[in-house]
Amino acid sequence: MQLRKCCFDGRAASRGERGLVRRDSVPAPAAALTGELVSRTERALDSTLGGEYRSLELRADPGTPIEVNTLADVDAADVIAFRVDGDRVRYAVSVRARRLSARGDTLIATAVMVWDSAGAWQQAIFRPTLLRLRGGRLEPWGARGRPIYWRRLQPISDFAFARDELWMEQVDVRDGSVRWGIVQPRENVVVAAAEVSGPCR
Repeated sequence: MQLRKCCFDGRAASRGERGLVRRDSVPAPAAALTGELVSRTERALDSTLGGEYRSLELRADPGTPIEVNTLADVDAADVIAFRVDGDRVRYAVSVRARRLSARGDTLIATAVMVWDSAGAWQQAIFRPTLLRLRGGRLEPWGARGRPIYWRRLQPISDFAFARDELWMEQVDVRDGSVRWGIVQPRENVVVAAAEVSGPCR
């Protein structure tokens, strides 16, 4: 799904002109930077989960490369550039990566993070979650975690400021239900959300 990047121009409206104007899209990151952004997010994800779930001794599955900006939900990442303000650009990354536990469980580690190009600045948009992958299906895992993950990131222009918000889908693996949400990344605030009627197929 592609969201049109438009904003409301009040000055144009006051002149009786068309009030919606299209903003130029931010160029997508180059392939090398995209790979680095995914790697950074995986390292941060592993560090956080390693601290919270030490007994699992999670490790990556080397036979499952990460697909970028596809429709895959497992071993996948969404990587987008978005406008912070003026000419400043940052990069949002959603990762759903397979991890193996010492007990032989196959889990999916998920997170959404924002980075600058140099890696000097980072921000967690949503704390990591762990899901179970069994029989090709994602299921809740354990009593501590939330049974959700995030996908399909898109930038969407703010109405009042020269910046972008982050649009994404949140999926609840208990029933496949989907919630569309828009996050204002500067303060990490959810500014809009909508339930999707029934699971997406």
